[in-house]
Amino acid sequence: MANAKIMIVERNPLVAEDIEERLQTLGYTVCAVVSSRVEAVAKAVERRPDLALINPELEGKTEGVEAAKE
Repeated sequence: MANAKIMIVERNPLVAEDIEERLQTLGYTVCAVVSSRVEAVAKAVERRPDLALINPELEGKTEGVEAAKE
């Protein structure tokens, strides 16, 4: 599944950058990097990723969980 499109949802830009670099090194396509629930939902609709890596604690304790549900 190395051709999978992956979206990263992470509030810390350094962590997001590290994840993105590691995924690209492994041959994955990172289709979006966002830092909030609202951005995550919008980009998911727009880009249709195969997988989203979501930090469960974005702006609040459950924002990442809510983004995954949406």
